[in-house]
Amino acid sequence: MPRETRLWSAGAGDTGSGSYFDFSSSGGRELWKAGIKSLLDLGIEGIWNDNNEFALPDDDDIYSFNAAGVSKIDRERTVGQCGRSVQTMLMASASYEAMVEHSPQRRPFLITRSAAPGVHKFAVQTWSGDNSTSWHTLKYNIPIGLSSGLSLLPVGYGHDVGGFYGPQPSPELLVRWVQNGIFHPRFCIHSWKSEGVTEPWMFPEVTNMIRDAIKFRYQLIPYLYNLHYEAHTTGHPVIRPLFYHFLDDRNCLQSSFDFMLGPHLLVASVFEESARERIIYLPRLDSSEKSWCCIWTGQWFDGGSTVTIPVPLEQKGAVFAIRDAMIPFGRVMRNTTELDDYRVIRIFPSPNCAGSGEYVLVEDDGNSSNPALTKIRVWMSYDEKCVRVGIEILSREYQLAYKAIWLALPEGDERLLVGSDVAKVADGRSMIAINLEM
Repeated sequence: MPRETRLWSAGAGDTGSGSYFDFSSSGGRELWKAGIKSLLDLGIEGIWNDNNEFALPDDDDIYSFNAAGVSKIDRERTVGQCGRSVQTMLMASASYEAMVEHSPQRRPFLITRSAAPGVHKFAVQTWSGDNSTSWHTLKYNIPIGLSSGLSLLPVGYGHDVGGFYGPQPSPELLVRWVQNGIFHPRFCIHSWKSEGVTEPWMFPEVTNMIRDAIKFRYQLIPYLYNLHYEAHTTGHPVIRPLFYHFLDDRNCLQSSFDFMLGPHLLVASVFEESARERIIYLPRLDSSEKSWCCIWTGQWFDGGSTVTIPVPLEQKGAVFAIRDAMIPFGRVMRNTTELDDYRVIRIFPSPNCAGSGEYVLVEDDGNSSNPALTKIRVWMSYDEKCVRVGIEILSREYQLAYKAIWLALPEGDERLLVGSDVAKVADGRSMIAINLEM
């Protein structure tokens, strides 16, 4: 007989008596998959597995393990022996299988509330659960996200921006939470509050700041998308603790709140009330002079130094590009169904030495399970007077929406910018376009 337990029944604090599906059983999996497919038939494009921590009350309850595709276990099959997370894993795999069987050419998009190492094979997103609204939560959600990326959890990890429960955030707290959230893999303003849910426009006096941050998130999508592709193909997390890239710098070993967004951007969010400055340690590089560039001002700083950076409320934290970084940006959009027909690579050559850098930009349709890919190598070489840039098309399977790639120097960099095929010059020096001729 199915084990009965108390289950959440969709109301605030409401529970009822019920039973979980046994996702190791053929009957349980097929019934669940049929339900998923019925939703997909209605035009639903993504699935959200919720309420799936599986608080099974008795260690002696037995899994069946008789479903096709589920590993058979000849020894004990009890909940105590196998663990509750087996249910979470198998629920994710059942939802994933249903989506693949229903639309084999379409890339599944599955979110799961609960996750364990290995669920990343089926679900692309999870989050830190019902977080409370406070400055403390904003700050300590950051290391939670960093730890998840090192733990084989779904790559799209994030947090409920503004806090899920508790009082409504203050205007300042909501601004700072949004400004932090835009740099995480999953960005979602999500809440359940008796006073009313959290919305981006709830405080007119700061709506423009929140709008500006969300616009920047849209511009950053090409970089975020390439980081997701990298995570899919290599396992590197999207956001990374500083020691991930700077293990030889002992000052990075204890850093928990500043982080790398991919290998090129260091993000130092604001997580203290009324703060208008951030004290930040910039990791040491092999040659640390002029190693980090503030992307808002173009000012360069030495690696291995501690700096104090102004962070007015309207500024999206303190963000630095590492020397030789090349970061793709797209068009400001209202949603991702709009055509992104613009690509600019912001480049960060060190201002007082010679060097080089490169970046491989990956583009596809964003929907197909086995997509055609276009890969473009963008490169630069430079000295103190001139920056030369160029592109090499490595593969051209996907038809791009844009015809040229723009390259832009940091603000204040007055060096000559030279491309192999200059289409036009924006201001005479700081930005040029290179035709793709595809």
